[in-house]
Amino acid sequence: MDVTVDRKATEDGLWPATLTQTTEAGKVPLRGFVDQQGKTFFFGAFRRLSGDMLAQRTKAFDDYVADSPAKGASKPAVTIMEFSDFQCPSCKRSSGYVDAILKTHGDQVRYIRYDLPLAGHPWAFAAALSGRAIYRQKPDLFWEYKHAVYENQENLNAFMIWDWARGWAEDHELDMKKFDADLADQKIRTQLLEGAGVAFSNDVRATPTYFVNGAQVDAGDEGKALAAYVDKLLTK
Repeated sequence: MDVTVDRKATEDGLWPATLTQTTEAGKVPLRGFVDQQGKTFFFGAFRRLSGDMLAQRTKAFDDYVADSPAKGASKPAVTIMEFSDFQCPSCKRSSGYVDAILKTHGDQVRYIRYDLPLAGHPWAFAAALSGRAIYRQKPDLFWEYKHAVYENQENLNAFMIWDWARGWAEDHELDMKKFDADLADQKIRTQLLEGAGVAFSNDVRATPTYFVNGAQVDAGDEGKALAAYVDKLLTK
């Protein structure tokens, strides 16, 4: 970890601080605050009780959600953000939960897949970056890619993920010159890494995690609790 402290105190008398975690994929910034004695680090963001706390938290993701894979209603009553990792077994098991909800409420629900490749998963970042390159060319094709990754999850590893993803892109007739350029684009890589840091700094601690209109919701057994929560919001 590298530590950066902004010694301009907030109105609470704390200093903004960033712990930068170096991973194999790159640097992940983890933001919070430190007291002026340098003894206590508060990980995450403070939110005013007088304001809309869910809206405050949701706003933190705006810059990253804009480029994340999404589908469903263009003017939704309900927005589901799924923080997910391609190498995570639990994410594989839950990968169809939101699809079932969209099938029922597709005209009222928007689904955003927020890539959160965990540092302990050696090929998760490569899969996320490849998926982003696919989405930038053919958004609808990304969802087929997502299914293919989870279908082959047990057979993939860090040594062959790049070749596997590139072969998948070739088989689906993508512009490979653009695909390779996107993989090498440092801006896209940085956005994924910084997006992960923003997630960790805003109450996301594991994958999969679901936010529904900004509220963190436990998916429950086979996604039933998530579906029930959405149903309740839409029947108010």
